[in-house]
Amino acid sequence: MRSSTIKRAKSPYFRRNVQRRKREAKVILDADSRRVLSAVRNITAGVLLLFKEKLRDLSPAGSNDVLIKQKSKIVKAKDGSIQVIGVGKKTVDVTQIKERLTDLGIKVDWKRVDAIVEVRNEVEHHSTTVSSTRLKELIYDSFVVVSDMIATHLGVEPVQLLGAATWNVILQHAQVYKAHLDECTAELAKITWPDSVHEQIAGYLCCDQCSSELIKPNNPDEEDPPGLQFNCKACGIAQNSRNLPNRRSTNALPVSITSPLRMAAIRQ
Repeated sequence: MRSSTIKRAKSPYFRRNVQRRKREAKVILDADSRRVLSAVRNITAGVLLLFKEKLRDLSPAGSNDVLIKQKSKIVKAKDGSIQVIGVGKKTVDVTQIKERLTDLGIKVDWKRVDAIVEVRNEVEHHSTTVSSTRLKELIYDSFVVVSDMIATHLGVEPVQLLGAATWNVILQHAQVYKAHLDECTAELAKITWPDSVHEQIAGYLCCDQCSSELIKPNNPDEEDPPGLQFNCKACGIAQNSRNLPNRRSTNALPVSITSPLRMAAIRQ
């Protein structure tokens, strides 16, 4: 296993990630759609490159960075031992990264990673516009994942890797978003839900217009869920509980479409 700071600093994945993170900090609040797209790409690529760096770091010496290569082959070494080495130039995709890090016992907040990749895919493949608030959410998710990966799994302080200027920009906007999120979460906690299913779904509410998590109830004391009214702190649109979708979800729950909260699923 290669874990020295010197070797890591020479890694092409490590160097490219530093440059991506610095570029994203310069464009996170720019209103121009092309620069927003660039920011989304750089944020996502930067997170994935950090994961690849960890896999590279865990690859055995002489294996040609086998853990980050899509393909590998078994060879017999000169001493007669059997080895697995990486082949080709293609590196692991998102699914393979998740599988390998999970198999190796590396704990990652995959819900946040999935949210980051989801926004990237929406922008790349569906020409979805991204509001500045949604981009701030992306930055916050990225902040949580990146800070943990760098400090916990790569053994380097984020400020040392990214530089004080870049890290402070990311930190500032992450803290602002977190303050708004805490405010909304505290108001949502005041609602008395009729059962555990509604309560579980409530943790995944998002705005029907901009997909932001910054949903704040206007009348948390309302005892009848259909009567709940919400306001999005991101786009300012008022909505009722029947219209609010959920996000980051894949697994179906037994909730009728006529339910006061019209949700289809919650990611376990």
